Amino acid sequence: MTIGEKISRIRKHRSITQKQLGEFLGFGGKVVDRRISHYETGFRVPKKETLIKIADFFEVEVNNFIPEEMHGFSEEFFKELLWLDEEYPNFFNIFCFKNSVMNADKINREFFPGKFSPVSLCVNNDVFNEYLKEWYLRIEELRLKEITREEYFEWKINWPKTSVQVSTDFKEVSKPSLEWRRKNEVGNSGKTVRCE
Repeated sequence: MTIGEKISRIRKHRSITQKQLGEFLGFGGKVVDRRISHYETGFRVPKKETLIKIADFFEVEVNNFIPEEMHGFSEEFFKELLWLDEEYPNFFNIFCFKNSVMNADKINREFFPGKFSPVSLCVNNDVFNEYLKEWYLRIEELRLKEITREEYFEWKINWPKTSVQVSTDFKEVSKPSLEWRRKNEVGNSGKTVRCE
């Protein structure tokens, strides 16, 4: 997903018009809407300083627009996967294997009915696997309707500030530095999500 597509997606998620964003950035006159439209379509690429202002205005992590702001390859790669998940919903199917290999027939029935046998990819990086474990938790919360699609997106666009430690039985064992769930909603209400 391009920087412009990310700006557009987050702007619409925040219910902000192109004019409002343009005015915040100091664009005046007739170019207000056009400048933001040019950013979103990729006709123009915002400068780094402008991207920082946009992230601040949207109240999201600047690493959505400037990958160099990430703290390492694992974070940068994971953030890219989260955006690919936005661009291509249902492209990734995340499931966990606990203590033993999950039954291949069950995987085929649940994730790939009538299509093909899946092939898995294992990552030999403890930090990255912790990120994947949390992503699995969020997908399960979404599937169980413990969080909304909007909350799921909010978690993604503010990750890693929304990140928590997840126990081996898939419960949150820490608090995020930035709360992303809607107020008065619990989420991961102590339930253990399923892991075969």
